[in-house]
Amino acid sequence: MEDKMVGFVGSGLALSRVGSRKLDSNQCQSRVPCKLGKNWSRVRISAETVLEEEVDPGVVEGTDLSIVKYPHPALRRENDEVTVFDDELAKLARDMFKVMYASKGVGLAAPQVAKNIRLMVFNAEGSEKAWLQETVLVNPKIVSTSEKMSTEPEACLSFPGMGGPVKRHHWIKVE
Repeated sequence: MEDKMVGFVGSGLALSRVGSRKLDSNQCQSRVPCKLGKNWSRVRISAETVLEEEVDPGVVEGTDLSIVKYPHPALRRENDEVTVFDDELAKLARDMFKVMYASKGVGLAAPQVAKNIRLMVFNAEGSEKAWLQETVLVNPKIVSTSEKMSTEPEACLSFPGMGGPVKRHHWIKVE
């Protein structure tokens, strides 16, 4: 089985969980600073991955967040840059992970929980047990991309029941 390199970066859409295997930091392709420091982390996903059906958990216990669905206006609004890094932001990121896991997702952007700020969480494993794979992106900015493109199946938690092939750069570098 050949592996394809795929990067996950927030575009305002969340990805549904894909089948994957245990990863280590040497298998990375998309350069995304991990939350544990300035190490670069990457994600390698098998070319034979299959999307699992996402679920709508409603308001997730321990949070006041739920996923908004298209055509909710928060999904189209411009997102503000995060300027205050405090306990409230950290709690929002933790709560977003809870919602993402309850939805069987691997990524969630703040607008999907009606918070119009530049914040995204993801875990390519899609499992709380793989908490070392959790990544929080605040004010992400794509600074370079590969010329090579890859097309992979994706879905969005804000567009339930929909999914399809999405063409993206083979890798991206994010600051």
